[in-house]
Amino acid sequence: MVTGRIGQALKLSGENTISVPTGGDFTRHQPFSLDVWIEVPDDKDRAVILHRSKSWTDAGSRGYELLIEEGRLTAALIHFWPGNAIAIRTREKVPMQRWVHVALTYDGSSRAGGLTLYLDGRAANRDVVRDNLSKEITGGGATTLDVGQRFRDRGFKGGVVDELKVFDRCLTSVEVLQLHDPDYLTQCLQLTWDELNAAQRQQILPYYLANHDATHGELQLELKRRREALGAFVEGIPEVMVMREMPQPRATYVLRRGAYDARGAVVERGSANCCRTRRASPMNCVSCGRCSPRQSTTIRPSLSFRPDRRSRVGHRSGPG
Repeated sequence: MVTGRIGQALKLSGENTISVPTGGDFTRHQPFSLDVWIEVPDDKDRAVILHRSKSWTDAGSRGYELLIEEGRLTAALIHFWPGNAIAIRTREKVPMQRWVHVALTYDGSSRAGGLTLYLDGRAANRDVVRDNLSKEITGGGATTLDVGQRFRDRGFKGGVVDELKVFDRCLTSVEVLQLHDPDYLTQCLQLTWDELNAAQRQQILPYYLANHDATHGELQLELKRRREALGAFVEGIPEVMVMREMPQPRATYVLRRGAYDARGAVVERGSANCCRTRRASPMNCVSCGRCSPRQSTTIRPSLSFRPDRRSRVGHRSGPG
């Protein structure tokens, strides 16, 4: 423990973590907000600030997470990364070596537009990283809200975390400002409507609707019920896993001595020339999957793996 923003704070080694066993268990249809003060010691390429999920190798990162990537904040809700998720990233880097107030709000819409990241009380300019969430973010095995580290990932080494708060609703912008500056909302509420400036009016109206307007509250509950009904229907649809090329194919490198950070020449995907059945065929596994119309691709694997009745050994037997 070290001196914090208020009282004491948790300093992280990148390996240690604090796990909160209760709270923070949200579905994709439930609005929620996270609020925390952090101190970033250096320019982080990647660091896990907090999450309720398992590692991507165990459960495809299913859950939600708040990370630093390339020095910027990233927030995501994930069913399976990267194919079924929403994620946003701030354009500006997180300030270093000072206390920074960070908040994440989510409106329950399953859309990237429903995520907002705040830095020091103000909504940050952001880019959409993913916007395709159609399945639930629960069920990956995560049972705690963890701060500072995730198995098989990079922890928040040297970082300091203080005053973590979890809300079961989507905070309005003025409420986030109130968490950053405890006097802000009080000062606004002491003014009449005519005394408020244009920016304050834009902040106060959503606050009033969210906290004091009964009709608005009923409509929000009805919207949540309908989203949950649609989600339950979608969850029952059988799925078949397929692969799709990224919009911008990721560069692949020869790795010198197998070290991930020792990159050599760039290599491209390809297939043997004998697999190319047509001049226009792409140099990938699709070419190998195509053959003469007289020899169906559905029949060929069936024959290849059919056991030999005499030897009782498959035609493609081998080690293992």
